[in-house]
Amino acid sequence: MNKKVKSNNLLGIVVSDTRKHITSKMLLLAEDTAKKQGYQTMTIHVPGSFDIPLAVQLLLKKKEIAGVITLGVVIKGETSHDSVIVYTVAKSLIELSLKYNKPVTSGINGPDMNEQQAIARISRAKEVTEACINLITHLK
Repeated sequence: MNKKVKSNNLLGIVVSDTRKHITSKMLLLAEDTAKKQGYQTMTIHVPGSFDIPLAVQLLLKKKEIAGVITLGVVIKGETSHDSVIVYTVAKSLIELSLKYNKPVTSGINGPDMNEQQAIARISRAKEVTEACINLITHLK
């Protein structure tokens, strides 16, 4: 982004490229929702949901970032790995939000979810984007 951005008018988005056929649609929906509410976005792609917290931290360190939206999909496998990933990432996101005093909303679909359920929940990207913007507004 080369344009000058007004303070508190820039949302960070961190999106996992795992299940990209789902997360790419989530990203488009989040970007569209942000734009309609007058926000610009700065996006970081990461390989998987476990990698999201580091990218969130990098964005939260930027003064111009008002809040961060996370997008990902964690599908249930044969073990409880999906639950471990989702809960670990959620805990990290809460800690980062509190550390930087900026909202971080989770649009990570899972755990205990199959691919069809994840596809059905693509619209969560709009919900978590709206939630982040509402938090920014209320915390000013």
